[in-house]
Amino acid sequence: MSTIVPATDLPAAEFTLADVTVESIEARVQSITASLDAARDTIAALAPKDRTVESTLLALHAALDAAAVDQVFATFPSMVHADADVRSASAAAKTTLKQAFDAAYADARVFAALEAVEAEVRNRNDTVLSRLYDQTMALHRANGLAIADPDQCADYTKTRGEIAHLEQKYTQTINEDTTTLDFNGDALRGCSDRYLSGLDRTGDGMYVVTTKAPDYLAVMQTCAVLATRKAMYTAYNARCKANLAVLADMVAARQKAANLAGYASHAHYRLSFNMAKSPDQLAFLDDLAVKLQPRREADMAQLQALKDADVDAPHGESVQPWDIAYYVAVLKKTRYAIDDDVIAQYFPLERVLNATLAIYATMFDLEFVAAENMPKWHADVRAYTVYRGSTKELVGHFYLDLHPRPGKYGHQCVVPLMPATLCPDGTRTLPIAANIGNMTKATPGRPALLRFSEARTFFHECGHVMHCLLTQSDHALHAWSWSVNPYPGGVEIDFLELPSQMLENWLYDAQVLAQMTSHVDTGAALPGAEQKTLAALRRVNGGYAYTRQLFMSLYDLAIHAPGFAEGDQDTIIAKLASTWADLQRSVNGTEMIDGTWPYAAWYHPPPGTMPGSYSYLYSEVASHDCFPEVMRRAGPQGSLDPAVSREYAEKILVPGATQSGDAMLRNYLGRELSDVPFLHHVLGDDE
Repeated sequence: MSTIVPATDLPAAEFTLADVTVESIEARVQSITASLDAARDTIAALAPKDRTVESTLLALHAALDAAAVDQVFATFPSMVHADADVRSASAAAKTTLKQAFDAAYADARVFAALEAVEAEVRNRNDTVLSRLYDQTMALHRANGLAIADPDQCADYTKTRGEIAHLEQKYTQTINEDTTTLDFNGDALRGCSDRYLSGLDRTGDGMYVVTTKAPDYLAVMQTCAVLATRKAMYTAYNARCKANLAVLADMVAARQKAANLAGYASHAHYRLSFNMAKSPDQLAFLDDLAVKLQPRREADMAQLQALKDADVDAPHGESVQPWDIAYYVAVLKKTRYAIDDDVIAQYFPLERVLNATLAIYATMFDLEFVAAENMPKWHADVRAYTVYRGSTKELVGHFYLDLHPRPGKYGHQCVVPLMPATLCPDGTRTLPIAANIGNMTKATPGRPALLRFSEARTFFHECGHVMHCLLTQSDHALHAWSWSVNPYPGGVEIDFLELPSQMLENWLYDAQVLAQMTSHVDTGAALPGAEQKTLAALRRVNGGYAYTRQLFMSLYDLAIHAPGFAEGDQDTIIAKLASTWADLQRSVNGTEMIDGTWPYAAWYHPPPGTMPGSYSYLYSEVASHDCFPEVMRRAGPQGSLDPAVSREYAEKILVPGATQSGDAMLRNYLGRELSDVPFLHHVLGDDE
């Protein structure tokens, strides 16, 4: 449940960006770097007789944990702050702090001290402690200590710093993009009056359409004017041209660093930390791409028939990329009697938000309290304090920052602001998360109505919030995190999406949809027939959708494969384009149009976890295997049986990274993972 109580009755979250300035960011970076350096020096100075688990391994992580808690005030403003100078300083801070954390895991003196306590670690028979030790040593080796030659090691460290700078530069260029297009009313024919009424207007009455997700999807799915859709598609995929050179340099630097560390490629290096372990384990992606071609061809044939019947479409013209979302919407209306704009009237944002929290509260024994006392960085932001429902124990806090604005991070994600850690004095740092979205916003006289895809995304992202809040860890390395932060931590990247992907299944349950929906005018829940149709629509156009996901995953692997980064910058830029075009054509059956470079405004390449785009499919294999287990174990309450959801939480969410993803899945399933349910979902008939 979600309630509002007086601010005086709520604990403070101890998180604020109110006093953040360029100067405060720079000072905090210096302080964090100095504290990490001091911890390394202290451990290095220990006499052999004084080297213990506490004085080495745990002392190192005490410093790392404190730095992980402190760094957010320097790095998070890059994603949300109103001041461009602050965002720029914050982006630079993330690069510097990434190097500082890497250095903390790359000190030969500390590594030697840690080697000396291995026997003591093993003798304690503590599996979590042993995992912490093994991961710490692996990070030291990955950060260059496995390189014997000193000059080569120095070159490796320098190159890693260059990579961090390029990654942040690439991401910040996307965040700062403000591409818009102006259209008159005729050019937006088909778009709803409700949508148009929320757009800004120019002095001469033109509608200003941004390339942020709510506007882009609305136009691509509902605008009947082909020329407008093409213009929108072209502008969207021609953003951030400056990132072409950045991406080329990033790919080259990653390849160089991987080779210096003894790996065949950056793909081999990164995957060694994941459940997949090596590119060889991802051969199923190529196989799946072949198997999906009949489904993709059938999907495109359906859309082609709709375009052929469209009197406004050029006679005999094949379906183009800017047509697909539009004719999928037409297909839903004509074959399934589903109109996305009509369905959106059942998903007012406030209803979806409150119902999502109520459902997760029931599932995981939580209570969410709207925290008016927590400072917020923007008027759009909402804050919540979270308690254990049955015991009223304080669990943590989270923020919702759901709407687009200039300079803000332009995608959807959850940022772990505070990791769950155990402090040396025995107190705990409670987790704090921020759900950063770019969803439809209410305007005066116009409530925010979410397309079902937006409601699903919100439910999914809140699943990450639950994972962050429920993780029980003593150290930042084992807390819920990912590469949005400069410190290493969290589950394997190809496990990260599993919990939220699995939780999406709840959204297709009739009980859940009844709670989630309330017609904006009548208050009625979504009728049962439409509920069933939404479930059926999960696989509509699945051949196209999955081959699109596949070609982008294969692209990510290809540009990080051995030999790709050979040549100068111009050569690599040309290969970035030709590789995307070839894979889009061969796997997805569509063409990359001239004058566009979609990979330059794609959020996935920059994170240090890449290549990781495959991880969505890899995680989905597990999610489709887990959900049938939930339903098999559930009682009469079905998916809302709290006993089964809490078992899932205890075995999949609570451990965080104290266990490997493989171990958690075996523990939950009671067997090895099977891909049969996933293949049935992906390759089965649409009916």
